[in-house]
Amino acid sequence: LATRLYITAVVLSEAAERHRREQESTFAGDLKTMMRDLQIRLDDGFVLTSNQKVNMRAVAQDVIHESTRMVFYTMHVDVLAALKKDAKRMDFDNIFGIPVREKKMVSVLKKTCSSVRNAFRQDISSSINPANFIALDRLTYTLASKYKIGGAVGELSELFTVHAALLVREL
Repeated sequence: LATRLYITAVVLSEAAERHRREQESTFAGDLKTMMRDLQIRLDDGFVLTSNQKVNMRAVAQDVIHESTRMVFYTMHVDVLAALKKDAKRMDFDNIFGIPVREKKMVSVLKKTCSSVRNAFRQDISSSINPANFIALDRLTYTLASKYKIGGAVGELSELFTVHAALLVREL
């Protein structure tokens, strides 16, 4: 029994000494510093993937087509909340929680929302142009087909028709 205890003590002592040497090693410190520098460079060169951009635009289009939406300038806040809520499903789980990446994503998000707003405005504006006039029910269906995630499936709520009428009136 004493021999076994002695052997166990020697093995544990050797392991502790090896661990202490690894902690004091300058190479381990250099490796940690190098990994941190690499992380900073990766964050600096971070770009959104094409899949993330497509998902961002799809959510922005869905948000702009909500039947209750009348404020469009700050819609990027609602899109950001929707992306955070479904970060895993929308492939944004590598962004949230890392401030540098979030800032770059918000910058792209604002540009995307601006583009979606302009396209939405142009679609409504062209629908009332005498050369391209579209009836209100057809406009409602066209907007839903283009902007809703999943398109215009089935019967659209009357709220969407009222919403389209109000938006046409605003122009």
